[in-house]
Amino acid sequence: MHQENNSSKTENAKIEFQKGNKMYLILESENIENNIFKVPSSVKGLYHTVYIDNWSCTCLQFNENCYTCKHMMYILIEKCTSKGIDYKAIGKMDVYEFLKKSRRLFVKDEKFISLIEKEEFPVTIGIESFYSKYQNYKF
Repeated sequence: MHQENNSSKTENAKIEFQKGNKMYLILESENIENNIFKVPSSVKGLYHTVYIDNWSCTCLQFNENCYTCKHMMYILIEKCTSKGIDYKAIGKMDVYEFLKKSRRLFVKDEKFISLIEKEEFPVTIGIESFYSKYQNYKF
């Protein structure tokens, strides 16, 4: 059984979630195609590409630690609010619960969602990574 209890990962997730939450108030993203988004960088004029299906981003933060970054959090917050989830409630949510709820907007594979909700796989992993890394997992 997998659990994301590593304190540094938990702290990092909370920090990135808060940054994404702040970005949501001031920035706009662009939906390039299905589950691929262009998000402004902290550096004016630069952008990052967020790939929700394989849970990745082109930013340095993601590429250094392969962990959910503020750009990914931003997209999830944007999608959750557009689906009627209260923005103020999102800011008070536990980051892992938020990731579990928000990915239902993107991922329709019930086996994958079930394993994440049972904490048998990391909530931070993307669907393509799930299939490539765990294709031999017995369901």
